[in-house]
Amino acid sequence: MADGPDGLKIIDISDPTAPILVASCDTMFAYTWSIYVIGNYAYVVDEMNSSGLKIYNISNPSAPIWVSEYRTRYPGRAVYVVDDYAYLASSASGLQIIDVSNPSTPTVVGNYNVLSYACDVYIQGHYAYIADCDSGLVIVDISIPGAPTLAGSYHTPGFALALNIANDYVLVADYFSLQILRFNPTGINDDNNPVPNAFSLSQNYPNPFNASTTISYSLAKSGAVNLSIYNLLGQKVGTLSDCAHSIIWDAKDFTSGIYIAKLEAGNRTNNIKMVLMK
Repeated sequence: MADGPDGLKIIDISDPTAPILVASCDTMFAYTWSIYVIGNYAYVVDEMNSSGLKIYNISNPSAPIWVSEYRTRYPGRAVYVVDDYAYLASSASGLQIIDVSNPSTPTVVGNYNVLSYACDVYIQGHYAYIADCDSGLVIVDISIPGAPTLAGSYHTPGFALALNIANDYVLVADYFSLQILRFNPTGINDDNNPVPNAFSLSQNYPNPFNASTTISYSLAKSGAVNLSIYNLLGQKVGTLSDCAHSIIWDAKDFTSGIYIAKLEAGNRTNNIKMVLMK
């Protein structure tokens, strides 16, 4: 249990009608926001004097042992742990991906900045679902932990504070309402009334890639199209004009790194991140 200013508490609920406090652990003048338990470890998120992620060994619930911590620049809000990685929603820092394969030496391997404040995070498959307070739901592809990329987003009317996933639905607590959303990571629209040829730029495949990759897009209506490639400095490094709806980008003359593909059609734009690894 994350108990705010009182830190981490472990409660025996073997008899749900009579819960018993087993241990209480002061998190050193911090405010404990969230906790995730997996195996013999508790991953505790806090802020104030010691912001970030703390890891405790709880193999003996009556005597939790502090193992390590990872300090963030901004306060932590929530954490989700899968396999060897802890996914930390860290206020203005967005999503931070931390390697916890060795709990005594947590190491950040990747991050994805959101527009405002990351309040919650949920992991399913290769995607991180983030509740971004002022902008709603943000979905990030984490198949490459060191290079997370945007997979989708939905702007909710209020303040996205928490989320969960039930079956094929994403449930977002939006302060004023409960938003029930769908996300189809396969890119195949199985809606009973699909809208054909919607404006979209699909994630390149493969990604990451070596030398060449395929970029595909669709349009709501025919017209002039510009597909441009940029580096992370914002410099245009290539342009593909009026191309087919699926094209192979040959990047053999480019250095390894992250590139942005930007689709422009009329007054609409869309972009994706692409990872070139040689």
